[in-house]
Amino acid sequence: MAERLPQCQNFKKQVDTILELLRQEASLSSCDVNPTQTSLRKAISPKFEIVFAGGFSAGKSMLINALLERELLYSAEGHATGTECKIEYAHPEDEKVVLTFLSKAEVREQVFCLCENLGLHKVENIDREDAINLLSQGCEAIILSEGGESKSERAKQAKALTGFALKGRRQEAVGRRKNYTFPFHHAGLIPHPLYVVLVQLELKCPSEPFLPSAICPLPSFFKPASMGDMTNDFRHHIAMEVNQVVTSACEKFEADFQGLRARMIHRLDELLDTFSVADTYKRATLSHPRNGTAPLIAILVEAIYYLANQLEDILVESSEKIVANFFQRLNDRIPKAEYYKEFYRLLGDDGGLEEDLHKLEKQVSLALKNAARVECDRFVRESPRFYDEGTFSIYQFRQTLQQTSQAYDCESMVEAQSAIRQLLKLDFEPKVSETIGKTFRQIINQSFKTQLLPMAEIKSHGILQQYAKARAPVREYFG
Repeated sequence: MAERLPQCQNFKKQVDTILELLRQEASLSSCDVNPTQTSLRKAISPKFEIVFAGGFSAGKSMLINALLERELLYSAEGHATGTECKIEYAHPEDEKVVLTFLSKAEVREQVFCLCENLGLHKVENIDREDAINLLSQGCEAIILSEGGESKSERAKQAKALTGFALKGRRQEAVGRRKNYTFPFHHAGLIPHPLYVVLVQLELKCPSEPFLPSAICPLPSFFKPASMGDMTNDFRHHIAMEVNQVVTSACEKFEADFQGLRARMIHRLDELLDTFSVADTYKRATLSHPRNGTAPLIAILVEAIYYLANQLEDILVESSEKIVANFFQRLNDRIPKAEYYKEFYRLLGDDGGLEEDLHKLEKQVSLALKNAARVECDRFVRESPRFYDEGTFSIYQFRQTLQQTSQAYDCESMVEAQSAIRQLLKLDFEPKVSETIGKTFRQIINQSFKTQLLPMAEIKSHGILQQYAKARAPVREYFG
C-alpha cells in the first residue's frame, strides 16, 4: 500500500479533533457524526473490499481468475462457484484456506425451512437413513418435474435440500459453527461435495477481492479428482510418446533422426574428400623415430583411427541434440495435460515431475552418447568381409599395395592418395550405413523404453505417496 501524503499522515487525529470541536459547539452537537466516522475508517484502512456480484453463470469467477492471472476459482457453465468466497492477500508462504461450517442445529433448521418451501413433509431426525431416503426421493421428483436441477428456483432449492440432508448427517453435533484451517494446496484434498453445509470459504493467497453467489458446489480445488486416474493418464502419456518414437510415428523425431543420418553421411564424405596422405604419413613416421619410411598398413591404421574419432564426435553431438529436442517437446506437452493441472491442484506443485524429467534427460543423453562412442569405436576394426576373395575391396587393397610398394619414399605413397581414399570409402561406408540405418536406431528405441517407462511407473507411485501424505491432515478432520 502506498504511503499517505505528508499532509495526511495524521489524518485520523485531525478528523477526531474536528469532531470533538463539533461536539463542543452547542448548536452543532446534535449532528450525526456516524457517516463521518465510517468514512474515516474506510479512508485510513490498509485494506478495502471489492464485491463481485451478478446473476447465475454471469462469469464472476472467470473475471476474477483473469484479473488475478490464476485459476483460483472454478469456472464453468451452470452452477460453479456457489459458496460465498472471500479472497484476501497473503504472502506465498502464508497461503491458507479457512472453511466455516454450519452447526448441526443450523443444518436442521435449514432443512425444515426448505421442506416447508417445497411442500415436503418435515424430517424430524436427519440422522435416520429411511427419513433421508424419503426426503431425497421427494427432491428428485421435484427436480424431474421441473426439467432439471438448474431449470427453476424450486428445482435449485430441491437440489440444495438434498445436499443439506445428506451432509447434515455427517456434521458434528455442535452448538456453534465450525472453522477449519489448512494450507491452501491441501484444499483439493477435501471430500466432495460438501455443498451448502459449508457457508463460507476464505482464501489467503497472493490475490485480493470478495465473491458471493448462490447455493451450489465448491470452487475448482474442491472438485473431485481420482489421483489414481491422473497417474494412469501420466503413464499412458509417456508410453504413447515412447511408442511414437519406436514406431517412427513422430514426425519431428523422425526429422531429427534423419538429420543425424544426413550429418553422418555428409561428414564421412567430407573427411574422405579432405583426407591427406602426406599428413598421415608424417604422423606415422613421427610415432617411430628410428624409421625413415612407413608401410601402407601404417597409413591405413592412422586413417581409420582419424575417421572413426571424427565420426564419433558427430554421432555424440547429434544424439545429444535428438534427446534435447525430444524432452523439450515433452516438457512443452506435459504442462498442457489435464493430469498435470490436477497434480498442481491436489499437491500444490507438480510433484517434482519437471525436476525428474530434467534428470532423466541427462541420463538418456548420457546413455546415448556412451552408446555412440562404443558404436564408432567399432569402426576401427575391419569389416569381416572386407578381405574376402572375389570382393572389390580386396582387389582395391591389392592394387593400392602394389602401387605404394614401388618405392620407399613419401612421394610414392602420396601418389596413391586417390586409391587410398577409395579403399577407406569401401571400408567405412558399409559401417556407417549399418549404424545409422539399423543398429543405432534400435539403441535409441531401447534407451527410450528402458529409461522413460520405468520413470513413469516410479514417478506415479511417488506422486500417489505424496498425495496420501498431504491428504492425511484433511482426512483426519473429515474422517
